[in-house]
Amino acid sequence: IIVIIIIALLASLGVPVYEKTVDQARKKEAKSLLSVIGNAEKMYQIDNNAYYAFGALDQTVRDNLMSNVYDGPDWKYSVEVSGADSSTATAKAARQRGKRAGSVISMDVGSGSITDYTW
Repeated sequence: IIVIIIIALLASLGVPVYEKTVDQARKKEAKSLLSVIGNAEKMYQIDNNAYYAFGALDQTVRDNLMSNVYDGPDWKYSVEVSGADSSTATAKAARQRGKRAGSVISMDVGSGSITDYTW
């Protein structure tokens, strides 16, 4: 019985640490892909004098941005464009599953600054 109690205690301490580690790894993946999307948006903006807005990464987006980034099971990517001349863009990664489903990481495409959700 004591062994079972010790194992249960260790498991209860280890699971939150494991979940946080997995979440941090998934956030790094999203931030990396946001950087790829941001660079593709900057190249598109140089050629077209405007950013390219999209709500889902489909083949048309990949063709226009010349990028091979795909939505995954954990994240859905999008870009919102604003300004009279489409001069401002925000790339977003929305968490699709897990305890953090609905959380969003966003990146200002112009500056590259990332706004993260907190644990």
